[in-house]
Amino acid sequence: MEVDSAENAPEPGNWEMTTPSDQLQEHQEEQQQSSENSEDTKAQKAMSALEELPKIMEELEADKTRYDLHVRLIELLKQVDMPDQLEVARENLHAIYPLSEALWLDWIKDSEQDRDKLRQLYEAASKDYLCKYLVAIPIWKSFVEFAFREFEDQWDDAERVAALRQDLLTAVAATRDHFSKSHEIWNQYIKFETDLLEASASINRGESPDPEKIKEIQRLYLNRLEALHLGICNIPMTFEAHLLTILFLMADYQNTFNQYSTFITTYDNANYEENMVKANKVFAKTKAAADDRDMFEIKLAESGYSLDMFYQYIEHEKVTELRPSLNSIRNLYERAVAIYCTDVGLWDDYICFLLERVHLPFVLLHVCERATRNCPWSGTLYAHLTRALEANGSDKETILGILDKALENEALLSSLEDLVTLFLAKCNYLRRQVDWQNPDDADIIDLRVAFEEAMAYLDEKHPTQRDPYFRIEQYYAFVEGELLDSPEKAREIWEKVVLKLGKSTDAWLAYVDFERANRNISKCESLLKRALNKKVDDPQRLMHTWLRIENELGSRDSLEDCIVRVNKKSKVLTREWQAAYAEEEARQEREKEKAIKQKQQKAQHRAKLRQKQRTSKDQPQHADEIEMQQPTTSNKRSAPDTVENDEATQTKRARLESELERPARQEMRPPRQNRILGRGAGRGGRLAGVTRKSQKDTPGIAEVNVGPSEPPAETDQKPKTQDDFRAMLLGRK
Repeated sequence: MEVDSAENAPEPGNWEMTTPSDQLQEHQEEQQQSSENSEDTKAQKAMSALEELPKIMEELEADKTRYDLHVRLIELLKQVDMPDQLEVARENLHAIYPLSEALWLDWIKDSEQDRDKLRQLYEAASKDYLCKYLVAIPIWKSFVEFAFREFEDQWDDAERVAALRQDLLTAVAATRDHFSKSHEIWNQYIKFETDLLEASASINRGESPDPEKIKEIQRLYLNRLEALHLGICNIPMTFEAHLLTILFLMADYQNTFNQYSTFITTYDNANYEENMVKANKVFAKTKAAADDRDMFEIKLAESGYSLDMFYQYIEHEKVTELRPSLNSIRNLYERAVAIYCTDVGLWDDYICFLLERVHLPFVLLHVCERATRNCPWSGTLYAHLTRALEANGSDKETILGILDKALENEALLSSLEDLVTLFLAKCNYLRRQVDWQNPDDADIIDLRVAFEEAMAYLDEKHPTQRDPYFRIEQYYAFVEGELLDSPEKAREIWEKVVLKLGKSTDAWLAYVDFERANRNISKCESLLKRALNKKVDDPQRLMHTWLRIENELGSRDSLEDCIVRVNKKSKVLTREWQAAYAEEEARQEREKEKAIKQKQQKAQHRAKLRQKQRTSKDQPQHADEIEMQQPTTSNKRSAPDTVENDEATQTKRARLESELERPARQEMRPPRQNRILGRGAGRGGRLAGVTRKSQKDTPGIAEVNVGPSEPPAETDQKPKTQDDFRAMLLGRK
């Protein structure tokens, strides 16, 4: 590396100096440029939003249940700065769906100047699933901060102190069972109580703190030690991260115990040992239960809070013997539905848990209401809501109004299963409202109207798709035939069923069972004859049922008629099954032949490719190239010696020519008895057949050929085979 010399160094007078004022000016220019760019971008977004607004509002007017359109409308109104319309859009969305955590925080942030409005928003947010039930810690933290701003450190104002305490207790109660984040709220509450204790002593001019208040704070600490609480550290779950997380958890659930120790040291040091022994017993049980659950919290964070991991955690919580708690299970369900709020199966499982373990109608009702707000397309959840409303004593008009409003959801109407489930719930409710000992005509009319409405909706919304279990029709026929003693009406319903589901064996057999229950055996026989004439999905069941009925209740003639008809139908079915079996075998055979043909074609293609590669690789060289490759020191060598020395080249040529021209050589080769065995006989063919005369004249050569002799080969005779041509060519060289 070359070092700059003093001659090449710049003179001090030529250096460019940057003063602080120049830097400040450059920074201001950059900020101004950035501000101008930001304003331009904001203006462009506003123009685009104004153009998109009419389209979104038109689509939303057509279908007000579109959650995505509501959210998009709020975003556009926020971009164009239309606060009044934005407020209306938010209220419209909240009237249909619960708001997400982000939407609530955004709404709260925009309303910070209006304290009354802000408190109303917090109260409304506490009714949504993300807030009141344990999971929306950021919203509760925001509420606590708002409460402290309202308080304004007015420790001497008893009313403000009482109001702040009530707000903090509300937040603590809502988040108490949140296993991993409840400490974020409780720590602020206990700090408030401790600061209030100090402030009271200061206000009373140095008097010692009130012993009753000290005992109250001790009780709060002990209650907290009984509650399971951890603090999950959201970091990548490598091995080192696992170790750090476990250490963090251990430190966290010991933090409350350490705080209590400090408090006792400060305010009741004389009874320190007694208080700490009592606290340690509570803490030991809590610590064991926390250790049982902390790994599930780690796995839950590892999995990205997957639904499957939530289910595993919930099932463990249901069977654990270390501090089992229904509130802990509810907490896990609430944390799960906060993330997977549109999962109908999760809500259904949550409600079934409440039905099995909790048995509190008002709790069940609140969960069902939130479930249907999150999944308004689910007939199953509306069925749960109907029963919960009935259990809580809701009036008939309220329940029917909710069910009728549910039919406005297009997603629910498009699902046959959800529509059937919804109408079953409605008919069940109306049936339970009838006093069957002394039925009222109005109640019976309402029940019949509900069944007719259900069948009309199914025919209108799903004209080509039928309920394979015909649940509405079967239920309706049962009510008419059994409860209302109207068999003719029930028979009319069954006729509609078999007309719509003529290929369903279950439908025909259900109709037969209805007639048999009414002791109408001749009608059963007629129905079975009609069914066997159709192409039902399971004719064997029909035949077995018919034979069973005839065996049990039929006469000799009816039984023989049944046997004859079943025999004929069996033969027809046998022929159909045989034809189908033969067709299936033929199809499989065609597929096999097709597969074999494809394999053969592929094999031929691969053989051609290999042949082409060998041809290009083993192409014989020209005569000039061969002559240039001969050694210059032995020009007088004979042809046989040359063949011997050039064995590799001739081997390659022989392999190629043997595959391409083997038939021609076999036809042109002279007879075996006219050839002489010896060197060169199979290579160049230079040793021609030897006659008797030449054998006699040549000593040392035995007589081999005893047949007719060949004329001597002439030097200018044309070669007859490829071997002769190659021998002649090499001989000349």
